[in-house]
Amino acid sequence: MRRRLLIGSLALLATAACEKDIVGTIDPILTVDPQMLDFGTVELSQQEVRTTRIQNLEAVPAVLSKIEVTDDCGGCFVVQNPVEGLVGYGVHDLEVRFRATRLAAATGTVTITTDDPDSPMIDVFLIGRGSDMRRPDVEVLPERIDFGFVPAGGIALASFVVRSTGTNDLLVDRIRIDPPDAPFRITTSTPTPEMPGRLAPGEQASVSLRAEIPETGTGTVTARILVETNVLEEKNVLGAVQVPIVGLANRPPVAVPGDDLTVEPWSRVTLDGSESYDQDIPPDEPLTYRWSLVSKPDGSTTALERARTERPSFWADLTGTYEVELVVIDSLGLESKPEKVLIEALPTNAIRIELTWDHPDSDLDLHFLRPTYAFCDCVTDVHYRDCAREPIWFPANPGANPRLDVDDRSGFGPENINLDGDGTDRFIPSGEYKLAVHYYASNSAISSWPTDTSNATVRVFVYGLLAAELSRPLEADGDLWDVGTLSWPAGTITPTDSLRRGLLCPSRDE
Repeated sequence: MRRRLLIGSLALLATAACEKDIVGTIDPILTVDPQMLDFGTVELSQQEVRTTRIQNLEAVPAVLSKIEVTDDCGGCFVVQNPVEGLVGYGVHDLEVRFRATRLAAATGTVTITTDDPDSPMIDVFLIGRGSDMRRPDVEVLPERIDFGFVPAGGIALASFVVRSTGTNDLLVDRIRIDPPDAPFRITTSTPTPEMPGRLAPGEQASVSLRAEIPETGTGTVTARILVETNVLEEKNVLGAVQVPIVGLANRPPVAVPGDDLTVEPWSRVTLDGSESYDQDIPPDEPLTYRWSLVSKPDGSTTALERARTERPSFWADLTGTYEVELVVIDSLGLESKPEKVLIEALPTNAIRIELTWDHPDSDLDLHFLRPTYAFCDCVTDVHYRDCAREPIWFPANPGANPRLDVDDRSGFGPENINLDGDGTDRFIPSGEYKLAVHYYASNSAISSWPTDTSNATVRVFVYGLLAAELSRPLEADGDLWDVGTLSWPAGTITPTDSLRRGLLCPSRDE
C-alpha cells in the first residue's frame, strides 16, 4: 500500500488524544501511457516520431533522474525531448524517434528512472520495421570549393548546394568543417542529429561558407566539408559526402614611397617606390603603382606626372609642404596599405617672392622694383619682359641680382622672383625695394569664368622663413597693386596696399 497522510476517525482521535500524532509523507505517483510504441513500417532511412505521456498524479514534484534508450539496431531509436522532472500534476509528452536502418524489425526500450517509490523504473517498449521501397540520395555541388586567392587578414565568401537526388526524403544530420581549426566557417545554421534538415526528392539547400585567413597566413590552406546524411550507401568517406576546400593566402604588398625630402622651390621632385615589395613567397609580381598628391601649398597648380609608374615626378612650384601617397598592387590585384612621403620645398635664397591668384584665365604679373624705379622699365623693374627678367643691378655682387623664374599667362600662377644673395653670407645691398602686382589681362573674351575679379596673394620669404603674406582683389585690366616695401637688410615688409588704375605695360616681345 502507498503511504498516505493518516487521518484517523473521530472516534479514534477521541480515544488517542493523548498519544503523539502520526504524520506520513506525500510521494509522486507517475504513470506512462502508452508503455509500448509501435512505429509501424517506415521506409528505409526515413523516420517517424511517436509520443508517450508521462503524468504526475500527485501535487508534489517528481524527479526523472534518467531517461535512456537501449535497442538492437545501433541507435535507431532516439528520445528527442528528455525531461528531468515534472511539477505537481504535471504532464510531459515524451517524443521518441525511429529511423529505419534495416529491413528486419527493430526493438528497443526507453527506461525512465524516477523517484516514485512504487515505480522507480518505468519501461516503454519500442518496435519498428523497415521497408526498402524508396531510397534517399545526396549530391553536393560544387564537388570542390576553391576560394582562389584570399587576402591574408581578410575574408572571402563562397557557397555550396546540398541536393536531394533520391526517391525518398534526404535527412541531413550534420554539416561540419574538418579539421575544426581550419580557417573556414559555415555561416548559415546547420542541422543536428536530433533535429536533422529534411529535403524532399528534388529539393536543395544552399550553405554559405567563409574563409578567414590570418594576417600571417601564406601559401595554400586546405580542409574539407563533411555532409552527414541518412544515405546508407557509402559515399566518398564513411557514408558522408566529402567536399574539399582550398584557398591560397595572399598577403598584401608593402608600399615604400621613400624618405621624406627637402627641396628647393621651383624644382622637379622625383619620387622612388622601387623598394616596395610583396610579402608572399614567391612574391606576386610584377607590382603596379598608384601615387596621389594628397596635399600641396595653397595656390599650387602642380600635378603628378607618370603617377602609375615606379618613379613619378612633379614640379614643386611653391614654397611649402607636399604630401604624396603611394599604394602598390600585386599581380593578383591585392592592394597595400597607403604610405605617405612628405616633401618640404624650402627656399635657400636670401629673398623669395611668390604670386598666386584664383582666376583660371586672367594674367597677373609680379613686379620687383628698385628704390628709384619706373614702372615696366627693363632696368629698374623686374617683370615678365625678356629684357627685365634678369637685370644687372649689382655688377659687383652678381649673386645678389634678382631674377624672374616663371611668368604664368593663363591663370592661377605661380610667378616668383628670387634674390639668392652673393657669396656664402648671401649679401644683398641695402635698400627699400618695392613689390607690386599688375593686372595685365582678364582675357574675358575667351573666359567662361563668371567674374573678372582676381584675388591675388603675395608671399615673401626671407632666408626660407615666411616674412609676409598679403592679399587683394584686382578687378580690371591695368590695375596695379602697390603691395609694399621690403626693407633690406632688416628683411621687413611694410604694406602699402594702394591701387592705381589703367596702367599699361608693353607686350612681352617689346
